[in-house]
Amino acid sequence: VGDDGMRRNAAGDTLKLEFLNDSQSFDRVINPFVENLRKLGVDAVHTRVDNAQATERERNFDFDIVTGNFRTSLTSGAGLKQYFGSETADISIFNLAGYKSEAADRLIENVIAAEDRETLNDATRALDRVLRAEVFWVPQWFRNTHNIAYYDMYRYPDTLPPYALGVLDFWWLDQDAYARLKAEGAF
Repeated sequence: VGDDGMRRNAAGDTLKLEFLNDSQSFDRVINPFVENLRKLGVDAVHTRVDNAQATERERNFDFDIVTGNFRTSLTSGAGLKQYFGSETADISIFNLAGYKSEAADRLIENVIAAEDRETLNDATRALDRVLRAEVFWVPQWFRNTHNIAYYDMYRYPDTLPPYALGVLDFWWLDQDAYARLKAEGAF
Protein backbone atom coordinates (compact mmCIF):
# COMPACT_ATOMS: atom_id res chain seq x y z
CA VAL A 1 0.00 0.00 0.00
CA GLY A 2 1.39 3.37 -1.02
CA ASP A 3 1.50 6.59 0.98
CA ASP A 4 -1.75 7.62 -0.70
CA GLY A 5 -3.53 4.53 0.65
CA MET A 6 -3.73 2.89 -2.78
CA ARG A 7 -2.66 -0.71 -3.25
CA ARG A 8 0.37 -1.04 -5.49
CA ASN A 9 2.32 -3.88 -7.05
CA ALA A 10 6.11 -4.19 -6.92
CA ALA A 11 6.41 -1.80 -9.89
CA GLY A 12 4.34 0.83 -8.06
CA ASP A 13 1.25 0.50 -10.27
CA THR A 14 -2.10 0.88 -8.52
CA LEU A 15 -4.78 -1.78 -8.59
CA LYS A 16 -7.22 -0.11 -11.02
CA LEU A 17 -10.83 -1.03 -11.57
CA GLU A 18 -13.32 0.73 -13.86
CA PHE A 19 -17.08 0.35 -13.54
CA LEU A 20 -18.58 0.97 -16.97
CA ASN A 21 -22.21 2.05 -16.92
CA ASP A 22 -24.73 3.59 -19.31
CA SER A 23 -27.58 4.32 -16.91
CA GLN A 24 -27.81 7.19 -14.45
CA SER A 25 -30.24 5.12 -12.38
CA PHE A 26 -27.37 2.83 -11.34
CA ASP A 27 -25.24 5.68 -9.97
CA ARG A 28 -26.72 5.15 -6.51
CA VAL A 29 -25.70 1.49 -6.65
CA ILE A 30 -22.26 1.83 -8.25
CA ASN A 31 -20.96 4.98 -6.53
CA PRO A 32 -21.00 3.55 -2.97
CA PHE A 33 -19.34 0.39 -4.31
CA VAL A 34 -16.57 2.52 -5.84
CA GLU A 35 -16.19 4.58 -2.65
CA ASN A 36 -15.82 1.43 -0.54
CA LEU A 37 -13.24 -0.03 -2.93
CA ARG A 38 -11.24 3.21 -2.73
CA LYS A 39 -11.28 2.92 1.07
CA LEU A 40 -9.75 -0.53 0.61
CA GLY A 41 -6.98 0.92 -1.54
CA VAL A 42 -8.37 0.06 -4.96
CA ASP A 43 -8.07 2.82 -7.58
CA ALA A 44 -11.71 2.40 -8.60
CA VAL A 45 -13.61 4.75 -10.93
CA HIS A 46 -17.14 4.90 -12.27
CA THR A 47 -17.35 5.81 -15.96
CA ARG A 48 -20.79 6.56 -17.36
CA VAL A 49 -21.08 6.48 -21.14
CA ASP A 50 -23.99 6.53 -23.56
CA ASN A 51 -25.64 3.31 -24.68
CA ALA A 52 -23.79 3.12 -28.00
CA GLN A 53 -20.40 3.52 -26.30
CA ALA A 54 -21.29 0.92 -23.68
CA THR A 55 -22.35 -1.57 -26.35
CA GLU A 56 -19.18 -0.99 -28.36
CA ARG A 57 -16.93 -1.35 -25.32
CA GLU A 58 -18.78 -4.48 -24.18
CA ARG A 59 -18.44 -6.07 -27.63
CA ASN A 60 -14.70 -5.36 -27.54
CA PHE A 61 -14.34 -6.47 -23.91
CA ASP A 62 -13.02 -2.99 -23.12
CA PHE A 63 -14.18 -2.85 -19.50
CA ASP A 64 -13.41 -4.20 -16.05
CA ILE A 65 -16.91 -4.39 -14.57
CA VAL A 66 -20.36 -3.76 -16.04
CA THR A 67 -23.81 -4.03 -14.55
CA GLY A 68 -25.81 -6.81 -16.10
CA ASN A 69 -28.17 -9.63 -15.41
CA PHE A 70 -28.85 -13.11 -16.65
CA ARG A 71 -32.40 -13.38 -17.90
CA THR A 72 -33.10 -17.03 -18.41
CA SER A 73 -36.20 -19.15 -18.47
CA LEU A 74 -37.30 -21.25 -15.52
CA THR A 75 -36.28 -24.30 -17.54
CA SER A 76 -32.63 -24.09 -18.55
CA GLY A 77 -31.70 -24.98 -22.10
CA ALA A 78 -29.79 -23.95 -25.21
CA GLY A 79 -29.80 -20.28 -24.17
CA LEU A 80 -27.05 -21.14 -21.71
CA LYS A 81 -24.68 -21.37 -24.68
CA GLN A 82 -25.09 -17.64 -25.30
CA TYR A 83 -24.20 -16.75 -21.72
CA PHE A 84 -21.55 -19.35 -20.89
CA GLY A 85 -20.62 -21.29 -24.03
CA SER A 86 -17.10 -21.21 -25.46
CA GLU A 87 -18.37 -20.87 -29.03
CA THR A 88 -20.04 -17.53 -28.19
CA ALA A 89 -17.34 -16.18 -25.88
CA ASP A 90 -15.84 -13.85 -28.47
CA ILE A 91 -19.03 -12.76 -30.24
CA SER A 92 -22.00 -12.75 -27.85
CA ILE A 93 -22.93 -9.63 -25.92
CA PHE A 94 -24.55 -12.01 -23.44
CA ASN A 95 -21.23 -13.69 -22.57
CA LEU A 96 -19.76 -10.52 -21.09
CA ALA A 97 -17.01 -12.39 -19.28
CA GLY A 98 -15.83 -13.94 -22.54
CA TYR A 99 -16.09 -17.19 -20.63
CA LYS A 100 -14.65 -20.32 -22.24
CA SER A 101 -14.59 -23.68 -20.51
CA GLU A 102 -14.72 -27.17 -21.96
CA ALA A 103 -16.16 -28.40 -18.67
CA ALA A 104 -18.97 -25.84 -18.80
CA ASP A 105 -19.60 -26.65 -22.48
CA ARG A 106 -20.06 -30.33 -21.63
CA LEU A 107 -22.34 -29.49 -18.71
CA ILE A 108 -24.43 -27.20 -20.94
CA GLU A 109 -24.83 -30.08 -23.39
CA ASN A 110 -25.99 -32.26 -20.47
CA VAL A 111 -28.59 -29.63 -19.59
CA ILE A 112 -29.82 -29.48 -23.19
CA ALA A 113 -29.93 -33.28 -23.50
CA ALA A 114 -31.85 -33.82 -20.25
CA GLU A 115 -35.01 -35.81 -20.89
CA ASP A 116 -36.65 -35.45 -17.49
CA ARG A 117 -36.85 -32.86 -14.70
CA GLU A 118 -34.56 -34.75 -12.30
CA THR A 119 -31.78 -35.06 -14.89
CA LEU A 120 -32.26 -31.41 -15.87
CA ASN A 121 -32.02 -30.29 -12.24
CA ASP A 122 -28.89 -32.37 -11.63
CA ALA A 123 -27.20 -31.08 -14.80
CA THR A 124 -28.14 -27.48 -14.02
CA ARG A 125 -26.83 -27.75 -10.45
CA ALA A 126 -23.54 -29.17 -11.72
CA LEU A 127 -23.20 -26.28 -14.17
CA ASP A 128 -24.11 -23.82 -11.42
CA ARG A 129 -21.31 -25.15 -9.19
CA VAL A 130 -18.75 -24.74 -11.99
CA LEU A 131 -19.91 -21.22 -12.85
CA ARG A 132 -20.03 -20.02 -9.25
CA ALA A 133 -16.47 -21.26 -8.72
CA GLU A 134 -15.34 -18.85 -11.46
CA VAL A 135 -16.51 -15.85 -9.41
CA PHE A 136 -17.15 -13.57 -12.38
CA TRP A 137 -20.39 -12.32 -10.88
CA VAL A 138 -20.52 -9.80 -8.03
CA PRO A 139 -24.02 -9.17 -6.66
CA GLN A 140 -24.71 -5.43 -6.54
CA TRP A 141 -28.18 -5.17 -5.14
CA PHE A 142 -31.45 -7.00 -4.67
CA ARG A 143 -35.04 -5.95 -4.62
CA ASN A 144 -37.70 -8.51 -3.85
CA THR A 145 -40.58 -6.51 -5.29
CA HIS A 146 -41.58 -5.36 -8.77
CA ASN A 147 -43.49 -2.13 -9.36
CA ILE A 148 -46.04 -2.39 -12.12
CA ALA A 149 -48.45 0.35 -13.23
CA TYR A 150 -51.51 -0.59 -15.25
CA TYR A 151 -55.11 0.37 -15.85
CA ASP A 152 -57.63 -1.49 -13.73
CA MET A 153 -59.02 -3.44 -16.66
CA TYR A 154 -56.81 -6.50 -16.50
CA ARG A 155 -57.41 -9.64 -14.51
CA TYR A 156 -55.11 -12.48 -13.54
CA PRO A 157 -55.47 -15.77 -11.67
CA ASP A 158 -55.66 -15.71 -7.88
CA THR A 159 -52.80 -18.21 -7.73
CA LEU A 160 -49.77 -17.60 -9.94
CA PRO A 161 -47.05 -20.12 -10.78
CA PRO A 162 -43.88 -20.00 -8.66
CA TYR A 163 -41.55 -17.11 -9.60
CA ALA A 164 -44.17 -15.52 -11.85
CA LEU A 165 -44.41 -11.75 -11.72
CA GLY A 166 -47.87 -12.10 -13.16
CA VAL A 167 -47.10 -9.50 -15.79
CA LEU A 168 -48.86 -10.13 -19.09
CA ASP A 169 -48.15 -13.85 -19.27
CA PHE A 170 -51.29 -14.72 -17.35
CA TRP A 171 -53.42 -11.60 -17.68
CA TRP A 172 -56.55 -11.04 -19.68
CA LEU A 173 -58.66 -8.01 -20.54
CA ASP A 174 -61.89 -7.47 -18.61
CA GLN A 175 -64.15 -6.00 -21.33
CA ASP A 176 -66.56 -4.41 -18.80
CA ALA A 177 -63.74 -2.67 -16.95
CA TYR A 178 -62.29 -1.48 -20.27
CA ALA A 179 -65.66 -0.06 -21.32
CA ARG A 180 -66.00 1.74 -17.95
CA LEU A 181 -62.53 3.30 -18.23
CA LYS A 182 -63.21 4.34 -21.82
CA ALA A 183 -66.50 5.96 -20.79
CA GLU A 184 -64.65 7.84 -18.03
CA GLY A 185 -62.22 9.27 -20.61
CA ALA A 186 -59.14 7.22 -19.71
CA PHE A 187 -58.67 6.35 -23.39
